[in-house]
Amino acid sequence: MIALNKIQILPSQVGNLVCLDQLDARENELREVPIELQSLTSLGLLALSGNKIPASLNPSLQQIAKSLTRLKCLELDQHNRFT
Repeated sequence: MIALNKIQILPSQVGNLVCLDQLDARENELREVPIELQSLTSLGLLALSGNKIPASLNPSLQQIAKSLTRLKCLELDQHNRFT
């Protein structure tokens, strides 16, 4: 869990953590999400709410989510939670 740490960049190397089953990066200062998240095939939860990710990236995030076959919950903000 890296929530509430005010990080600004999620490094692309996170894609190397293929056994990761949850990524909780809520309430940080992220402005983008690396495409390498598509490699996290064990991911069941991706929580990104409370960041500075522009709404224009939501379609890209949803495309990443579609490649994650085990993903049960994608949380983009308080009003966009996909399960």
